[in-house]
Amino acid sequence: MKSAFVVSCVAVAALAGSAMAQPITLSRNLNQTVLATWTNNLDGTAPRFNRPVILGISTPSTDLSTSATLVRYGVNTVNFADAGNYLIATSWNRSGFAGQQLQYRYGSGGFSATSPLTNNLGGITTSGSRVGNFNYVISAPAGPMTFVSSWSSNTSSFGTMTTTIIQDPGLLADATGSPSVPATANFTVSSSSTDLVQTLDSIRIRGLKHTWSSQLQFTISNGTTSVVFFTNPNSNFEDQDFDGDYTFLAGGPAMPTADPVIPSGQIGTTEDFTTAFSGASIGGTWTLSVTDIETGDTGRIAGFDLNFTAVPTPGTAALLGLGGLLAGRRRR
Repeated sequence: MKSAFVVSCVAVAALAGSAMAQPITLSRNLNQTVLATWTNNLDGTAPRFNRPVILGISTPSTDLSTSATLVRYGVNTVNFADAGNYLIATSWNRSGFAGQQLQYRYGSGGFSATSPLTNNLGGITTSGSRVGNFNYVISAPAGPMTFVSSWSSNTSSFGTMTTTIIQDPGLLADATGSPSVPATANFTVSSSSTDLVQTLDSIRIRGLKHTWSSQLQFTISNGTTSVVFFTNPNSNFEDQDFDGDYTFLAGGPAMPTADPVIPSGQIGTTEDFTTAFSGASIGGTWTLSVTDIETGDTGRIAGFDLNFTAVPTPGTAALLGLGGLLAGRRRR
């Protein structure tokens, strides 16, 4: 009877472990936070500066009027609590000559109409259109950052320039240099679960926005195991854009050849991750890495989901099975 009881216990435990396979999803949301917004009125009454001096440029550039005294400017300062990458969203609406381009600089330290930014970190020159917008990403240290917006403005050229500073944990990195040096953004999600991975069934990336999808590679990692699960195989459609929600899974549909935007939906992986993590604990940290291999295009993700089929650890399954067996014996 004793040996029969042990055999029954093991059998029930195995059955319990098999029967208790269940779906588990780990999710991470990457929400944007607006830190500051302002509007500059850059009309004929706005203050003027000597452009070569204020921007730290030795000679006037052709992108703005060579009459430096006609360069109007607006100044704003943001105090960043933490160092990191921030999204700068700017739009403008103005009259006057279409060819007069806007210039946008940022840096730290004081300035005046005759003194440049103490630390001129960079900037953007826009097209000469009267109405438009542009977004760019800056790497800001903790502390105050000064933003200087300007354009060649006389009494017949005026308008507004609105700027919004956004903290965005979902920003993707952009490759740098020539030739391009790849850059990677890592996004993590953690769990305290004691269950084990049976299969990683799919990875859903929500709100993925990036022009030129061929520039991106996606990797999933846990512990010492990593799988580069997607690179764009459509060399003839390399300029396709991501703009939607995409679920990557083994055996999924081939990469769509829609141009210019890839529609939301399922996409087959270029390397299978289904059983790569089998037996690993769900608990711990999982990392989704997005690598940009070419310069000139940026983007973001709004979040991601890792969809598993999981089973209890062997000890847990055995105890559950034993509990079920004892309960059955008591009922007899």
